[in-house]
Amino acid sequence: MRTLFWTVVVVCLITYIFSIFGVVLISSQVAAAHAAALDAGNASAEEIDTLNMLVECTGSVWAWMYTLIQVLTLDSWNGIARPLQSYVSGSWAFFYSYIAVAAVAQARSQQSIRALVALNRLTLNPAPWSIARRVAKNPKP
Repeated sequence: MRTLFWTVVVVCLITYIFSIFGVVLISSQVAAAHAAALDAGNASAEEIDTLNMLVECTGSVWAWMYTLIQVLTLDSWNGIARPLQSYVSGSWAFFYSYIAVAAVAQARSQQSIRALVALNRLTLNPAPWSIARRVAKNPKP
């Protein structure tokens, strides 16, 4: 259970760090595009709705964390990534690097959990030829 806890902590930390990068690198460009579309007055209603959605998803660190968890679980994340790509051209690299880093951290933690489970099986059920089993059967007087 401790390994699962630390997996969650590491994924949350990675998500928090990437959300800060998202605010610094991407949110300002989305906000500028939103303001320009509103000031120009010739933007379509669909474009305004898309920009409103992007501002909502990228407006703060907490909004970014929620968005990145959505990306990590692959929950219709291209509904955010594709519209964002048209306003921030390098956003695909941001999302792909987040998925790669978070997935590797998650996989390493799952590998640790499997190793701990295997170790527990070995210590709870030692092999018939193991010293621990022989000592348990024939204790010294």
